[in-house]
Amino acid sequence: MTKEETVKALGIKGTFYYALPQEWVETVQAEIGVDPVPHFVWLYDEEAPLFGRPCPITAAGAMIQEALGKARKAKSDIMREVRNMEKKIEDTVFDVSIPVNSRPMLNRMLELLEEHDTNSLLTERAKNDPRVRRLMWLLASQVYGQCTIIDMMEEWNKMYQEWLEAVEKQQVG
Repeated sequence: MTKEETVKALGIKGTFYYALPQEWVETVQAEIGVDPVPHFVWLYDEEAPLFGRPCPITAAGAMIQEALGKARKAKSDIMREVRNMEKKIEDTVFDVSIPVNSRPMLNRMLELLEEHDTNSLLTERAKNDPRVRRLMWLLASQVYGQCTIIDMMEEWNKMYQEWLEAVEKQQVG
């Protein structure tokens, strides 16, 4: 049966062309590896009056259309995942400039702690998570500067002295 006879037998309503857009044919061939030409016409109907749409005229065409839909859904799902993987604030540690707003960093830290099902950075999972370490670097860089070497004992002594002075002021005042 010819395409014309098949279209008439199927009772397809609308304007159709037997020739298919080359770009669409190449896309189908690239995405699912089959030649759609014998299995489709290009249909202009209420659903697609301006640009038309592929219309399967064989069982194989219906299978191709279903496979193409699945391939496009999979591609769409992958693109959605990629968008969801957009740069997180901890990734800005490698940018030319770093963020100055601490709240998003702290909120992200809370997200990561929840992800690790913990409330402590002392857990091995949290300590070994590179995203947590990048966030800590960003936060520390806001307090101490980006290229400072921090001596934790020296810093603790300094904070302790500041605390003692504040306590003395409260007792005197």
